[in-house]
Amino acid sequence: KDWIKTIFVSLIFLAIISVLKQKLVFSVWIELFLSVAIASIIYVILLFVLKIITIAEIKDLLQKIKS
Repeated sequence: KDWIKTIFVSLIFLAIISVLKQKLVFSVWIELFLSVAIASIIYVILLFVLKIITIAEIKDLLQKIKS
């Protein structure tokens, strides 16, 4: 079930990048940065909204990295 949600969120990520790439009229590097930044923010928000990942899981991962 989480795999389906993850694939869904990933497809939204790609769709946002595609739409922004068409709509933005800047240099290639600025378009790339803005598209990826905006899509990434929405991606992370959707991960939490759809409960694919929780704050507790992030805290656990950070503790494992620190030790």
